Amino acid sequence: MQKKMKAALLFERDKSKIKPGEPVTDLRVVDVDVPEIGENDLLVKVRACSVCPTDYRKYMTGNHGIPWWPFNPGHEWAGDIVEVGSAVTKFKVGQRIKGAGFAGYAEYAKLEGSLRVHPRWGVRPPFASIFELPSNVDYEEGGISMPLAECMFSVLYTLNVKMYDTLAVIGSGPMGAMHVMVAHAMGATVFVSELLEHRLKLAQELGADYIVNPEKEDPVEFVKERTGGQGVDAVVCSIAHPRVIEQGLKMAKRRGIVNIFGGATADTKLDFNPNLIHYGSRILTASQGQGGRFDLNWKALKMISDGKAPVKKIVTARYPIDQAEEAIKHVGSKEGMKAILYPYPEDISSS
Repeated sequence: MQKKMKAALLFERDKSKIKPGEPVTDLRVVDVDVPEIGENDLLVKVRACSVCPTDYRKYMTGNHGIPWWPFNPGHEWAGDIVEVGSAVTKFKVGQRIKGAGFAGYAEYAKLEGSLRVHPRWGVRPPFASIFELPSNVDYEEGGISMPLAECMFSVLYTLNVKMYDTLAVIGSGPMGAMHVMVAHAMGATVFVSELLEHRLKLAQELGADYIVNPEKEDPVEFVKERTGGQGVDAVVCSIAHPRVIEQGLKMAKRRGIVNIFGGATADTKLDFNPNLIHYGSRILTASQGQGGRFDLNWKALKMISDGKAPVKKIVTARYPIDQAEEAIKHVGSKEGMKAILYPYPEDISSS
């Protein structure tokens, strides 16, 4: 008889019965079969899964599409290897690892060790982004290392930030806060524009040099006054709102780079004078994920291990798997930052 496990999965709703403002999915905690592995695979006991804003958007709107039903949205997770395929030599039972893929809202996850072709990054080597956790990195931190690596890609490769450069972060939710950590660790001067005062305060604790609330002060003028009128070398728009992107272009200096990091709703349209880009020779670009730089997963774990990325500071709530919907709503409320989902509730007391 196949062993069962608990999982929190998104199920498709009848679109004709969905009222405005309601989620387009049902999030249900169900019993499903524990995955069976092949000779090239790993079975991992999931110990903690960080809830991403993308999880909330998929729950509410089906953001970027749901690839299959029912769907496990958890992709920022870590756990213990409990079974190893006969052909696997790189990993062994008992290792604590950073996971990968949509599998984290469950007691167990299967990691396939086959060579795969990713639609954006090309050929993906087996277990390309799977790394053992350093001894001083816990499961929560291991899961959060995944989005931290995405912020590293944004800062290092998309924005090309270097030591003593200036960077403005517009929107200091979890991803904005991790941009602050990365840029601060590199020695950049960091500006943060954010509406919520508690997030501004946290950004300052994480290393932001200047903070501004756009409801109280013009963030563009704020930045220019503190950069000799030039603007900053780079801007990350962690919110893909038209006004934010326009502000980012105005904050950037001549030949500065503006990265649209946050995802937008399907009906978002930009409307600004292209001379902001043309006459300022500014670069408007974007990034998603780690751009195929799988090494950043290890570097993110190294940042956490070395104390240069205090990601635990952005964790604001912890939930057992039976309360997965509450965890997702906590993140969606924006009052909180990161919520952590625990497949094994007894683990919460030791976090």
